[in-house]
Amino acid sequence: MREKENTMTQSALGLPNGVTFGNENLTVYDTGSWTPVLTASSGALTTSTASGFYTRIGDVVHLFIDAEITNVGTATGALLLTTPFTSSINATGAVRERQSTGNMGQANMLASGSNMSVLRFDNTSLLPPSAGFTYRYNIQVTIKI
Repeated sequence: MREKENTMTQSALGLPNGVTFGNENLTVYDTGSWTPVLTASSGALTTSTASGFYTRIGDVVHLFIDAEITNVGTATGALLLTTPFTSSINATGAVRERQSTGNMGQANMLASGSNMSVLRFDNTSLLPPSAGFTYRYNIQVTIKI
């Protein structure tokens, strides 16, 4: 993770006239990537991959994760992912399975945690039902650090 110390201005950000930060200067702007580790709340995934990138503006971080499970193995319950930041607040984001079902879900990070859990909106599993199904996920969460 790297930090860039910048003082951003209204014109540098391309903001329309009338939109300002008041007397506040934006002192931290950072972008980067990481490789999330995928696990399950129970059992083990056999084959999975993931990539993530983030944008940090001040103490707010936008996390974007692309994950794929090609063999669910014995995994059941929630999909768990690691992140490069520890959230200072409870945060919830959106998840969409885009390969097989199009199901929507929620990604949750607890305050003081750096891992997120992924479930459907009704709190049931969003993992593939069995081997042979490929699930691909888009995950977006905004946290405060």
